[in-house]
Amino acid sequence: MIKNVVFDVSGVLVRFDILGACNIFGWNKDLKKEIAEIVFQGEESQNYIEGKYDTLMFTKTLIKRYPKRRKEINEVFTDEFLRTLMLPNEDTYDLLKELSQHYNVYILSNLYTFMLKRFNEMFGDIDNYIKGSMFSCDVKMKKPDPKIFDLFLHRFNLNPAETAFIDDTKENIIAATSKDIGIKVGIHYKWPDETNLKIYLLLLKDLQANKETDEKKRKEMLEIEKV
Repeated sequence: MIKNVVFDVSGVLVRFDILGACNIFGWNKDLKKEIAEIVFQGEESQNYIEGKYDTLMFTKTLIKRYPKRRKEINEVFTDEFLRTLMLPNEDTYDLLKELSQHYNVYILSNLYTFMLKRFNEMFGDIDNYIKGSMFSCDVKMKKPDPKIFDLFLHRFNLNPAETAFIDDTKENIIAATSKDIGIKVGIHYKWPDETNLKIYLLLLKDLQANKETDEKKRKEMLEIEKV
């Protein structure tokens, strides 16, 4: 019986368009690729997403290493860039809201500190639908490290056998559903396709099974009372 549904943010609730966001500054193709690699793919980036650097330390580290790209690095951290970079996946958010009527819904995501403000702007009412959230930058570890799943499950007192996990990265799904962690259902999200429909139908089937079980128990109790 599934009672909890955990959503990822990056690639699930939010779509990222790094190269598209670079267009607002008029960068050519090679410069777009270079900046994307510098900010989002290097070793410093991994330290930042795990919360080992704050935003100021991260930008200073990047500028020190790539001094010729000072201007471009600073531009990445502007609100203008973030609004173009992070786009809400409205269909998936509607699914989250729908599922929150039947399940306890949570967020578990690898996310950079400077993206949290933009996330809250896009989903300002999300606290009305979720029971809790955890971001890598706050807990100084990231998926697929088993430690973050352990911390998440313990912090919110969740039974992994009653939990479904939705993520766009296969490695994270494998880690979550491993024998050591034990999350019952892992759903590999792919966008754009029919993933939302598949998630809905899967959990709707589980919900229907739960109702049938509850109804069976209710009838059994009535029979006992008659006796």
